[in-house]
This record gives sequence, structure tokens and C-alpha cells, in this order.
Amino acid sequence: MTIDEGKFIVIDDQDKEIEMTIIFTVQSTVTNRNIVCYTNENDDEGQAFASYYDEETGALEPVVLEAEWEFIQEVFDAFSEEEETVVN
Repeated sequence: MTIDEGKFIVIDDQDKEIEMTIIFTVQSTVTNRNIVCYTNENDDEGQAFASYYDEETGALEPVVLEAEWEFIQEVFDAFSEEEETVVN
């Protein structure tokens, strides 16, 4: 996975490739790890996902710490507010 491209592919449980669109990347103030927030634009639910990512290997890992999820939510809310201001 190359984060700079704005998109990447994940493989689901049924070995199907799904293209994901990156919303933003951020370095955690909790664990100092890189986090990528992304969405599947082909999914009507509009659900957002977040994972740790390794810049060297491109590997994704699940976020497991509650404090990390709180940090991600704060960043996501700030990002959403900023995007809303740009649109309006």
C-alpha cells in the first residue's frame, strides 16, 4: 500500500479486492504510530475505518486502544469540520 496515492486495495474475508479511499493520515499522539483513516466509496453506508499502517511495508494493523480511538475521533471531527467549512 502506498499512502501517497490516495487509494489502496484491501482483501476481504472472501478474497475479494476492495479499493479504499484515504480520508487522511495522522501520527498518533497516544502511541506515536501512523494511522490511516479510509472509506470504501462503493459502500452506500459511508462507513469510515482506521488502522495503524507501517510506512515501510504498507501493512495495516487494527487499532485496539480505547485512548487511540478517542484520538482518532477527535482528529476525524476536526477534519470533518474543516471540510465542511471549505465546502460552505
